Amino acid sequence: MKFTLFTELAALPIVTVLTLIFLGVLAAALSAALVYAYRSKQNDIRVKQGGPRALVYGALCVSLSFLLSYIKFFEMPQGGSITLGAMLPIALFANRFGLRDGLLAAFACGVLQFFQEPIAVHWLSPALDYVLAFTCFGLAALFPKSLPIGILVGGIGRILCSTISGALFFAEYAPAGMNPWIYSAIYNTLALGPDAAICMIVAALPPVKRAFALLVPLKGEQTRAAATLPN
Repeated sequence: MKFTLFTELAALPIVTVLTLIFLGVLAAALSAALVYAYRSKQNDIRVKQGGPRALVYGALCVSLSFLLSYIKFFEMPQGGSITLGAMLPIALFANRFGLRDGLLAAFACGVLQFFQEPIAVHWLSPALDYVLAFTCFGLAALFPKSLPIGILVGGIGRILCSTISGALFFAEYAPAGMNPWIYSAIYNTLALGPDAAICMIVAALPPVKRAFALLVPLKGEQTRAAATLPN
């Protein structure tokens, strides 16, 4: 019996090794964010995590996000589309229920998106394009006082994951003579950026903010929202 782990690792292509390193760094960053969220005083204003209420809201938000993903205004030829704010329910759930529950819901959403339109040219591409990319919207939990900023961070994370996937596994689509990393960054920003922008705009609308405050209030938020309603 031979120990061949290091031999097999040495035989991996450099792009695969770099991708594995990136995934490890991202996992460490998410773990650090989880520790930060639990220690942050901002969590004091958040809805209590876990329990039946979080489970019900999580299931509803994942389902709503999945349904909204079918309403597409525009679809790019190599993947990516502009939807009717499909990621807003997931970001809202993370914003209200915290990082742990938010990441789990976003992860579930990413898995469902893969089964909706499975595209896998390499065993790492689904992890980057679907699972990790959508899980990034769980990071909206780190900004409980500003849902639009949380969506922005999640959108940037999704673009970064898809940019890496595009440069590594879809480089043949880059125009002749153009760096595939630059092409992937431009393509994914144009393909995914507007979708995140729509979610941010909708989340910032005063009527929508009041509705969120009444449906899933942070501490003290429901009273303020109810006071703004007409008699």
